[in-house]
Amino acid sequence: MTSSESSKFFTEDWTITIPTHPNLRFIRLIPTRYNHLVRIFSNPLNDPHNPAPTSANWKESDTHDLIKTYTQRYTSAKTAHNALALLVEEKGKIVGIGLMHELEYQPGVANIGTILEEEARGHGVGRVLMELLLRLSNELDVGAVEVATMKGNSPMRGLMRSLGIGETEAERILPGNKKVADVMFKDIDRKRWKDFEFELEFVGDGG
Repeated sequence: MTSSESSKFFTEDWTITIPTHPNLRFIRLIPTRYNHLVRIFSNPLNDPHNPAPTSANWKESDTHDLIKTYTQRYTSAKTAHNALALLVEEKGKIVGIGLMHELEYQPGVANIGTILEEEARGHGVGRVLMELLLRLSNELDVGAVEVATMKGNSPMRGLMRSLGIGETEAERILPGNKKVADVMFKDIDRKRWKDFEFELEFVGDGG
């Protein structure tokens, strides 16, 4: 993929399909699709391993802050190439989200995150999503990528181990003394996924 083609990941709307998983489609998260972003983040059932999820007491101000954050990342990434987000569609229904963005407090390092609704768990969707994100992380203009989770999130920890990625016990504390992770997967060799096969279709201006 040429550099000009790679930059289109950040400036255009697109969808991705995986030949081996025809029931799945991955759709770029753009502002006109933020209703899905809010729905997924505001549902506490989608964050079962967080002892104090924001979604448990979701407020209108949380919706405002979430949209503001993702709009800023979306706009900045057009030139900085440091963030991408996509929706997960299974059999025509949006069932999750995949996220990558450069950490504000750790420039040059991008975090990879996933959220799947209950109906999308337990049958391989998470693995396909993570491998696709690891492939797409090669398009980010950052020096390293990592994944963070809670110790209680055994499905994510098992997935990462199955991908050959070792874990380290380390806390991630956000402003306000909010702990969002106590297990880290660092030093990920994202080039291992450069040849992950997918079919990409650009479908218009990203807005």
